[in-house]
Amino acid sequence: MFTNQNPTKDLKFTVSEVITLECEDFEQAMVLSNPIIEEEKQWQTYLNALALLGLERWFTERLSPGKIHHNLDSSQEEIGHFQFGKFKIGIIAVEHVLNEFISFPQEIFLKPKHLADFYIVAEVMEEEEEMLFRGSISQEKLLRFTDNYRFKSSEIDYLIPLDEFDIEPNHLLFYCNFLQPNIQPNILRNNCAKISDWFQNIFESAWQPLEALVSPELNLALGTRCVSEEISCVSEEIKRGKLINLGMQLNSRRFIMLVTVTPEPDEKRRILVQLHPTGKDEYLPPSVQLTLQSKAGKIFQEVTSRSHDNYIQLYPFKGKSGKKFTIEVSWNDTRIREEFEI
Repeated sequence: MFTNQNPTKDLKFTVSEVITLECEDFEQAMVLSNPIIEEEKQWQTYLNALALLGLERWFTERLSPGKIHHNLDSSQEEIGHFQFGKFKIGIIAVEHVLNEFISFPQEIFLKPKHLADFYIVAEVMEEEEEMLFRGSISQEKLLRFTDNYRFKSSEIDYLIPLDEFDIEPNHLLFYCNFLQPNIQPNILRNNCAKISDWFQNIFESAWQPLEALVSPELNLALGTRCVSEEISCVSEEIKRGKLINLGMQLNSRRFIMLVTVTPEPDEKRRILVQLHPTGKDEYLPPSVQLTLQSKAGKIFQEVTSRSHDNYIQLYPFKGKSGKKFTIEVSWNDTRIREEFEI
């Protein structure tokens, strides 16, 4: 059933593995896609179903049939998926690979728990009744690429170069058969905050003045030293805070990120970033990390909370208008990134 494709001028095609589609696959794909009214979504569901059926059979014949958990209903999603043992396998089904990029919907990165352990690009060729294994990529490598590239929050889809995918199918089979799933940290990204707008009295709704955060409802655990600093600050200084919620897996622990911006000569800004506990907590929990990163992901500063820190802060840094940076808060297996443009 599985053969290697004949050599062609394109090296990528010479190493692609061909998976034969059976008559029953087309019948099932039609049943799943016909109820969908929208033509484009109907066709994508049809391709997803064919890819799922073919790859599930491929895994079954190459590895262990008892480990496959079918999920044909996922064919109606943008990226179909099935379970092989403890691994979640995502399927990106395409009719033609016309360029060197594979599109991933941005929304899957906003919900890290929904990410698959591996993604396979399957080129479905309906007339030939077969499909090509065009490559696979692990969740770890995918997240590392998106972290380094820094896609804009306004982008609907993330384009991942096909060169980032492993074109050798046996590598994927080995990983799924002998390795354990690598639990990746949950990464939550938020929209970029434009500090230049703050000096025009334009603020993103999530970034609140200090007095709005110091309230009985939030019980912000600011130390007295921080409060006194706020009272004595210069008039040009802007201080804004934001609630950082690290999620249910961390017992809904919330922190406050405080950002203080002061004008400097030569159109520069001096920036101070602090992290404080909220609620009844007088101290931050140990091992909370606060990190300053460049747009490309290079770490410039990093500070980690100890057992009796009532807040942590980065060393003040300066930047010119238009410069971008990222502040990351991480604890256990969750990371939240706040992006800024000076």
